[in-house]
Amino acid sequence: MSKPSKNPSPSSLEAPSSKLLRVTLEGAVMSAVSNSLAQGFNAYREGWSAIDPIAFVHFIVLAIITTPPNYKWQFWLEETFPSHPQRQAPGAAAGKKEDDARPVKDEKAALSLTNTAAKFLLDQTLGAGFNTVWFIVMINLLRGKSFEHIATTVQNDFFPMLMAGYKFWPVITLLNLVVVPFDQRMLVGGLAGLAWGMYVSLTQM
Repeated sequence: MSKPSKNPSPSSLEAPSSKLLRVTLEGAVMSAVSNSLAQGFNAYREGWSAIDPIAFVHFIVLAIITTPPNYKWQFWLEETFPSHPQRQAPGAAAGKKEDDARPVKDEKAALSLTNTAAKFLLDQTLGAGFNTVWFIVMINLLRGKSFEHIATTVQNDFFPMLMAGYKFWPVITLLNLVVVPFDQRMLVGGLAGLAWGMYVSLTQM
């Protein structure tokens, strides 16, 4: 019977509920800060009557709804396309059971350019597209808009918002994937999202 590996492979990463709760709370706090800054800037230009507490609540609720699936998405990307793939231990020779081939953690494993490119492309196409539609739909649902109105808004706002995001997020995403450890990526993305959240908040006022 083979001994369990002391160093689990990236594919054995787990996403505990406590971690998910933490990143969700971080997302809610950052959304609150970004909306507060945006509303403060808007109030400076137009007066305190421009303050909208309902919009403030909407953005916090939206962050709470949006953060968990985004965390799961990033988790899946890293599990499927690990930044530093592990090598198989010598001894996974023919005749040995597959269970005896234990993954070995290689601390000096080079960054996988192929996996990084795959994560980047998937995140900036499927991920960006889904998040854009999700935001438009959810913010209008929170405002009590009809489905007809939401469908029209998606048609009108999807591509302009997606193109605006492409002026900001690709560089952040690439740096996040190359430099930042997985456990810190949501936090770094959230910090960058403060600026993006201000922009989105201002466009929705």
